[in-house]
Amino acid sequence: APLAWFKKLKQGLEDTGFRSSSMEPCLFISDKVICTIYVDNCLMFARDIKDVDATIQKIVDIGFQLQVEDDAAGFVGIELNRQGDGSIELKQTALIQRIIEAVGFQNASGKATPAEIAKLPADPEGPGPQEHGSYSSVICMMMYLAANTCPDTAMAHRHEKAVKRIAHYLISTQDTRPGKEGLWGREDSQDPSCVKSRTRFVLTLGNTPILWVSKLQSEIACSTMEAEYVDLAHSMQELLPTRWLVEELADALSLDQPRETLVSTVWEDNNGALILANNPLP
Repeated sequence: APLAWFKKLKQGLEDTGFRSSSMEPCLFISDKVICTIYVDNCLMFARDIKDVDATIQKIVDIGFQLQVEDDAAGFVGIELNRQGDGSIELKQTALIQRIIEAVGFQNASGKATPAEIAKLPADPEGPGPQEHGSYSSVICMMMYLAANTCPDTAMAHRHEKAVKRIAHYLISTQDTRPGKEGLWGREDSQDPSCVKSRTRFVLTLGNTPILWVSKLQSEIACSTMEAEYVDLAHSMQELLPTRWLVEELADALSLDQPRETLVSTVWEDNNGALILANNPLP
């Protein structure tokens, strides 16, 4: 059913003058409007709001029923709050409240970190889930939250007890930005995962973060150079397609692309990884 719906929506957008992006199948571009879709939500951008209104009318005319929202602030449950300094803050207050209610923590206290400092070992012979409610549903909501506005909770999704800890953390941070307290230096010498290096990077466009990653590498690196090289390679795998997507959007909007604006600066502080990365392929 999801694939059938996507094909129907794609055909409808193509019938009204859109074409699918070569880099992102859920991004559609026309001469005056850019449309991105998420399930059955469509977010449209244009230089002139009249072009968006005309596009919506074309889609309605071919048989689609649309509920027109005001702006992008409510797109798939993400609030876009413009700050006084010109920045934009992304929040998912309603989703956080749903998570808190789903675990029954309406009157619970908050926590400063999203996970326990001490390791929580596996217990395959232990009892099953003790809490009521849908564990899988809560995990899905938490994953969506982590992917959009709370990346600091992504590393803590593990099991029922960890879910409750995240809920405590969300209570204390739902209206404020997280503090500086963290879990650095808390590695367990008996945990094999603690010897793995962490891949972490942030892609920015115009000083605005657009993609961020922080996760353990799948293999144990034998040197700092190897860990840094894996990190660098992973970041480039994300950077290059992102550049191509930005260039495609710039072409669609007829934006000038002077050479100096197409430069991507990659920061890497390990000399060995830099030398290896700059060696020509055999």
